[in-house]
Amino acid sequence: MEEKDKKIEPITESKISDIQEFGKVGNILVLETVGTFRNMMNLIHKPREKERYIEEKYLDGNGEEKKREIRERQAIYYPFEESPEFEFMLAQAVKLQLEGKEVDLTANNLVKFFNREPQEYRNVQRALNKHASDMGFLRK
Repeated sequence: MEEKDKKIEPITESKISDIQEFGKVGNILVLETVGTFRNMMNLIHKPREKERYIEEKYLDGNGEEKKREIRERQAIYYPFEESPEFEFMLAQAVKLQLEGKEVDLTANNLVKFFNREPQEYRNVQRALNKHASDMGFLRK
């Protein structure tokens, strides 16, 4: 009976973090480069291709009707703002500054940042990919 009455303290969540700044004075993106579990799952599970099935009827050499299934895989080409990588960047963003003023974290503002600092897109991708592979998430 005494064991049931004992209060067990929950284990404190250990947080792994690597917050980095990208950009130059005035145009700065502050990003958490270690993806949260939810954001990583959203990135990994967003479809990049779709499969189409077509069932076709035809007559064989004996005049008998047969069926054949045709499968076709098509790549999905998302607009930039809907791409899995961009959505992941936006979800991991902590703070965004344009022309020296802090702005809301929206897709439009993030695109404005990359318009002003296009070289930073690759740097952000590298930082996010490094931690994704460190966490055991394989990227294709």
